[in-house]
Amino acid sequence: MRRVLPKAQPAAFVLAAVASQADAQQAQADGARAGSRGFGFDDALDLVTVSAPKISPDGSRVLFAREELDWDENERRSRIWIVNADGSAARPFTASADDRNAEWSPDGRWVAFTRPAQRKGEADAKPRQLFVLPVGGGEAAQLTRHPTPVGRYAWTRDGASIFFLAPDSLPDAVEKERKNGADAVFVDEGPNGQNRGSWNGVWRVDLPLAGSGLADAPADAVRTTPQGRIVSSFAVSPDGNHLAYAYRTENRRNASHLGEIALRSAAGLDEADGVAFPEE
Repeated sequence: MRRVLPKAQPAAFVLAAVASQADAQQAQADGARAGSRGFGFDDALDLVTVSAPKISPDGSRVLFAREELDWDENERRSRIWIVNADGSAARPFTASADDRNAEWSPDGRWVAFTRPAQRKGEADAKPRQLFVLPVGGGEAAQLTRHPTPVGRYAWTRDGASIFFLAPDSLPDAVEKERKNGADAVFVDEGPNGQNRGSWNGVWRVDLPLAGSGLADAPADAVRTTPQGRIVSSFAVSPDGNHLAYAYRTENRRNASHLGEIALRSAAGLDEADGVAFPEE
């Protein structure tokens, strides 16, 4: 009897729409075994799920995330796959088993995605970073080396830059205290309020393109929104020169209605906005 892992929670499982011949044969064998004893919890955990489809700019191919459970590591592994628009030639697109959030470049030559990457000098810190991979073949290149995890991101229309959302770094002293267990949340406004800071910002990174590859990566990112704000969403103008974003300067849970929309230059902060956090 296989073990039931408390870490994994049953959810809405979706069978993979495309799979390799080996996967199909394995699924058939698993199904035969399950049919003889009834479909169990382990069988549900073994189901492969697919999500996040992204159609290429020319409409010929589709990227998607394929996720399955790694029983030995007790983790669900996600890999980016690619398939032709007619459903043929489905295959893994990236090599790592923890790649997510794939996005085509506007010209269809590149695919950006996020992958955990070791932070300089810290073996146990692996925040998600931006990677780019040429569609025509080649190795994935790490585009950012940001001190905090890269979240939502968007290409500019000309494909020369990517804007991304990332949480602000904590002061070294606070980070050390939290690692030592000082992670209490102080309630200040009923059961849903807290005053722990959770500031973030929008950053821009330019692709150092050289021919069909990247000349110098990782590249330095430039902060485009002031500090002391919680940015919930953003949009880049078609010409890439302006950034609109929704934000608030109050970090209490019950003050989420105190939001504003701002429009600013996408070039980066000026001296009046403060100093951007340095890259490693």
